[in-house]
Formats: sequence, structure tokens, C-alpha cells
Amino acid sequence: MNLLEFVQNILDENNIMNINLSEECKEGSVATFNFETKVLEVNESSLLKNAEKHGLCAKDMAYLLVSHELGHYLDKDLENLYNKKIAVLNRIQEDIFTCDFQAVIDEGSSYVLQAEKNAWVLGERLVPKQLLNKYKELEKENLQMTESNANAEI
Repeated sequence: MNLLEFVQNILDENNIMNINLSEECKEGSVATFNFETKVLEVNESSLLKNAEKHGLCAKDMAYLLVSHELGHYLDKDLENLYNKKIAVLNRIQEDIFTCDFQAVIDEGSSYVLQAEKNAWVLGERLVPKQLLNKYKELEKENLQMTESNANAEI
């Protein structure tokens, strides 16, 4: 399977024309969307491992993960959430000795979690009906992981 070609077909099916694709993906990620550069990155080897872990073929896993990442693309609030997270990071730098560190980290984590929730909801409308149950399983798994790891995202 030519993964980027398959992903491009998903974009074409959904009339999404202004996204660039890349096989370069930050370490440990299967897929990411950078809203600033409009680049959707997909790591084929990670995707294949993830597909196997979930008992899916590579194309189905690609469809599910790309739908989620396109949820970020469709999220009109993503830039605002990102800017709020950056403001939290700046607050930590400026007031490192006086800020309520845990409260500030919790606030920043809430923006990360909200962006993920938005992407799962918005991406769901792109998922073929026969994959919706699996998409919901991945959503639940991902949101639980995001909640437990959100502080690391900050």
C-alpha cells in the first residue's frame, strides 16, 4: 500500500485540497496535523504497528487516524486553544518562582484535552459507517491516554 497516496484519496474524497502530506512524523506519533503549516504527517511503520495492535488492516487504521487528524483541521477553535496553551507556557517562564505551578499546568492541559475532544467529534463525520464502532473505541482509548499524559504535552 502506498500510504500517502491512500491518505491523499481520503483528502480528495472529502474535498480537502489545502493540506500537504508528509511521511515525517514526530517520534512516537502515528499521525499529526500541524495547523500552522497545514501539514498532515503519517508514520507508516507506526501506523502498521497500531493496525496490528487493534486487529485492523492498514487502510482501515489509516482512515480512522486520518479522520481524527482531519478533525483538528476542521476545528475552528484549534488556533485559539493553541494560543491559550502558549500563553500558559509563557506564564510559567515569566513567573517560574511565583506561579501556582499545578494550577497553571492543569489549565494548559485542559486546552490540550479540549483540542483532542474536538478533533474526535469533528473527525467522526468523515469515518465510514462500518468503522464507526472502532473509531469510538480509539477515541475512548486516546482520550483516556490524553487525560493521563496531558501534563507532558505542556
